[in-house]
Amino acid sequence: MTSPVFDVTVSAWSGTAPNRGATTLIQLASAVTPAFVRIDITSTGNPVGYVEVQRLVVGKKVVCDGVDIGCEHGLEDQSQSEDILGSTVFDEFRVRDSWKATISNVKETDYWTIWVPFLRGIGKTRDFLFVPETDPAFLQNQAIMGRITSNAKGSYRSSDLLLVDLNILQV
Repeated sequence: MTSPVFDVTVSAWSGTAPNRGATTLIQLASAVTPAFVRIDITSTGNPVGYVEVQRLVVGKKVVCDGVDIGCEHGLEDQSQSEDILGSTVFDEFRVRDSWKATISNVKETDYWTIWVPFLRGIGKTRDFLFVPETDPAFLQNQAIMGRITSNAKGSYRSSDLLLVDLNILQV
């Protein structure tokens, strides 16, 4: 290959780095099928001289009109506490994000040809990137790499529209 199929320059952030790290989302206008991904990182103003990259997610997106009003975002503290001689001692663990999301007005065709294969493929054991809103103002705090924590389900709301319920916990 002599030239890239897709070439873009994106800043992970400007100014102070977000405390959870930067989440950068690049959505392509159409599907591409190259065999390789190359990422060039330029970090000239970086005082430590290196960057840490945690995950690269490449794949098909399942598009919807957004999660319904009434969705729930939670913070689950995994820390353990124990009372010892009148004091509380903590084993500190991280706080994980969770989402309880309902997606309405999923067309029957999309449900059976896109959603069901996707949900069947990930089950409760595979991670996926959940992006409830792509607005850059919220992306850093809303997008999570997560897993389905209870059985996902689809419910008919009319003859050709379904509602999809998801419970997702950050990995």
